[in-house]
Amino acid sequence: MKFLTDVNASGALARWLLERGYDVLRVTDVDSRMEDSRILQWAWREKRALITTDQDFEEMVWRERNSTMAYCALKIYLVLNVCHCWNMS
Repeated sequence: MKFLTDVNASGALARWLLERGYDVLRVTDVDSRMEDSRILQWAWREKRALITTDQDFEEMVWRERNSTMAYCALKIYLVLNVCHCWNMS
């Protein structure tokens, strides 16, 4: 599985995924001020699951109604990180 981590996603999470052999790219390594629409296009173009805490992406994905787009929302509860992943079908 391939991932793209948004600027607000944990760097530790990206490292953890990389250590386990996942293909991970980070928006901060390219442009930390990249617009959300460009980030979403990048994820879609490269078929990457987008990992973010930014709730704007959820609305953008639903607007696109793209059945091949994956979106991961990170919810942080005190010291527990919970990742909810779903395929938009």
